[in-house]
Amino acid sequence: MADDHSAGEGGTRASLKVEKQPEPSFTLSAVLTQELTAQKTAAIRAELAHNRDVALAAVVHVMLASLFHPYGSTEETCLEVKLTSENLESSIKNPEACKGTAAMDDLRENYGHIVPGNPRDLWDWCLEQPTATLLDLLAYAAATSVNALQLGHYERRKQRAHADRLSKALKIDMTHWFEPTAENYFGRISKTGIEQAITEAKGAEFASGISGMKEADAAAYAERQIAGTGWLPAPVRIAPSAEQERDRVEDAGGFDADSCPFDVDEVPQVESDAFPEAAE
Repeated sequence: MADDHSAGEGGTRASLKVEKQPEPSFTLSAVLTQELTAQKTAAIRAELAHNRDVALAAVVHVMLASLFHPYGSTEETCLEVKLTSENLESSIKNPEACKGTAAMDDLRENYGHIVPGNPRDLWDWCLEQPTATLLDLLAYAAATSVNALQLGHYERRKQRAHADRLSKALKIDMTHWFEPTAENYFGRISKTGIEQAITEAKGAEFASGISGMKEADAAAYAERQIAGTGWLPAPVRIAPSAEQERDRVEDAGGFDADSCPFDVDEVPQVESDAFPEAAE
């Protein structure tokens, strides 16, 4: 009887045991989620637009992430600021001899010693930097995106015109950055081009006899004659502004200022008439 009683009690307890029901689930629709995050994005934009210190840090952060941590860098920022940097070394026969690329390589190495190696640490690091450091880094990052290339299939006239305007704002003297030599220029053009270059730089009497020289001798001769003259191949020169070009034409007595074929605010679509490009 005792066993039956115990079994009866156990059965009663089992029958009274109630299974726990799952809590009702709640999930936002994708459309509503997108709208709410749009509201959040708009608020962040409005606040960031009025906080230049954080905005500066945010822009520097996204640029440095793409430069020093290119793989997966877009996942470390909510800013859709894209920084692209054309590989100039592939366009230069001897990039090690290019002063500009050497200077940028030195900067990258110097900044590489202070920029955090872990991309997850970069955001907090940027917020801690003084404005002067952030501005230096911003200048470096912006500089890496400059592209003044003229391509065989695409001249990129408008972009190159802006590059000339940028160069003027920077007061660049290209003779400090490039000097034509037999290796980087004269040995790669025709003797006709060499003759024209020397004529432009020093006069026709210095160019006489080029046609009778061997190409290597002509290139070496041109390097010696051009050295120190400031002559540059046309693609390296910084094109004059519209005002400078108009003043030059006026000084030459070409035509009246009112007949200038371009507006003062426009950049003329000419490389330079001061030293026309030597023909290849």
